Amino acid sequence: MTHLSTTGTSIFIGLLIGFVLLILAVGRIAGRRVDTADDYLMAGRSVPLGLSILALLATWFGSSAILGATRNAYEFGLSGTVLEPFACAATLILTGWCFAERLWKSQVQTVADLFRNHFGHASEWLSCAIQVPTFFCWIGAQYLSIGAILETYLGLPGWIGVAAACLVVLVIIWGGGMWAVTWTSSIMVVLSIASVVLLWIATAHTLGDGDVVFGVQTVLSNTPASQLHFLPDRNPVAILAVFGIFLTGLLGNIPGQDLQQRVLCAHNPKVAKWACIFSGILYLLIGLIPIYIGLAARWQLSDVITPEDVAADRVLPIAAAHFMSEPMVIVLVIGLLAVNLAVAASSTLSQTTILASNIFSRWNRHAQGQPWMERACLIGVTAGSLIAAFSGESVMGLLEISLAIVMVSLFVPMCHCLFGSPSSPWSGLAPMIAGAAAWGIHVFLSKTQEASVGLQASNLVWVWYMAIPSELQGLAASLVAAAVVHWMQPKPAA
Repeated sequence: MTHLSTTGTSIFIGLLIGFVLLILAVGRIAGRRVDTADDYLMAGRSVPLGLSILALLATWFGSSAILGATRNAYEFGLSGTVLEPFACAATLILTGWCFAERLWKSQVQTVADLFRNHFGHASEWLSCAIQVPTFFCWIGAQYLSIGAILETYLGLPGWIGVAAACLVVLVIIWGGGMWAVTWTSSIMVVLSIASVVLLWIATAHTLGDGDVVFGVQTVLSNTPASQLHFLPDRNPVAILAVFGIFLTGLLGNIPGQDLQQRVLCAHNPKVAKWACIFSGILYLLIGLIPIYIGLAARWQLSDVITPEDVAADRVLPIAAAHFMSEPMVIVLVIGLLAVNLAVAASSTLSQTTILASNIFSRWNRHAQGQPWMERACLIGVTAGSLIAAFSGESVMGLLEISLAIVMVSLFVPMCHCLFGSPSSPWSGLAPMIAGAAAWGIHVFLSKTQEASVGLQASNLVWVWYMAIPSELQGLAASLVAAAVVHWMQPKPAA
């Protein structure tokens, strides 16, 4: 159902090779603007508004925003889309509204730099230890998605697709750094958005008998009302669970290096602010399309899509094969590959920046301004991402864990740096450690069956403790730790 004809396969291979060559050529041309390490990592802090908006969309608009949101809308309705696209779009808008200008004016290269400047080296290194493994998993997930797509449509073994994608990303970044990533990601995200819009138009046109607007109305009117609510159950436990998911998506990504590096590369603070806000609005509008596709597939294709298809994120490819012609499917598939490459390239460079600027900074001496250490770190990030990709299904589990840790440990110290006046190294270390510990204890207890036997039904405190999501408990612990450290510090004499 998701396979192409012989002619279609040949056309797909030709277009894919041409697309990759185009991207590599653009990256090479963009790399001519790189003269120093700052150009390599930060694009000279001179990226204009239009490119900043596209680059932010490319950083955010990964496979989870397309394939995952379609699957969740198909399976759960709106309640399954709280994270994607709503919380993630809100993250961009909130970052622009509250954080972007302050962070840009700090003139750091990484969030870890911010922690070092305010809390000292221990907080800097701990934040790096939290972030880098997170993004190894995230980058590896992009490579796995590319491998799965190529295996589906070309029959290639998954490892070949993973290795090929990794090589393309490595070549793009090697010569051009942030300028190459910015330009190539912008091209790739435009292609991916266009392909998703084509799928929406084709689906709505078919279901609306030639009228796109009527096609949208028809799907909504044929969707059960229970599928159009964010809260499937109106009890306190369900509300807390949904709030925990939304808050994790909203706050967990803000300290992330891939987002903040885009902010720091902007031409000025205003560009950084409005690029985040505009990209968040666009992200939300585009993110509604996978939701529509998922609801349409639930109405029209529930007898065709199997539970195995849902588990393997094949809802959108099956819908595409049903509603689109083969040439349009080819465009969609290339768009899906492009968006994964864009996210992988952006995230790879962000972690390269952390390694070069924070982990190996003492050895980072640039010969005539050439970024040799950055390229060495690039190889290290690529190797770590490949290991994560080939580690199998555990990648996605590690990704979810790591994203939660980023929120519960790094968000509060980052806010303290930008909006407060840290007074000691413990102002950073205590919230990081307390947040991660509270989150980890709750996760451990929730997975330990013996701990809940005889308690869950009889102890009301225990019931509520387990009902409150671990992410909320970790964030609360981080806030309390920051407040306690601040309260314990000696106050200056009047």
